[in-house]
Amino acid sequence: MDEVLNTPNRRRYPRINFESEIVYQRREEPKISYALTRDLSEGGMGIILGNFIPKNEELILEFNLKKNTPTIRTKAKVIWVQKFSYSERYRAGLEFQDMEPLQRIN
Repeated sequence: MDEVLNTPNRRRYPRINFESEIVYQRREEPKISYALTRDLSEGGMGIILGNFIPKNEELILEFNLKKNTPTIRTKAKVIWVQKFSYSERYRAGLEFQDMEPLQRIN
């Protein structure tokens, strides 16, 4: 069970803890925003947001897996969003849409 959503875990890929800051941009919007990652898999990532982003929104992401490594730039789709209780923050699950195979391996 996924303790955050209280639903069965439907993930296709195993996730690892991955806490880092990422840069994202909503499609068709020039504003750059920041989020914190929680976990990462070959197919997507979980993030913490300061602002609501609706399900099915497409994002452009930039992040590094390690310090001093090339920046990964990819597209992702918001699969689910949940507001934290007693907070103005949200947790969201993203699915990578456009990641190059070499980026997935590194």
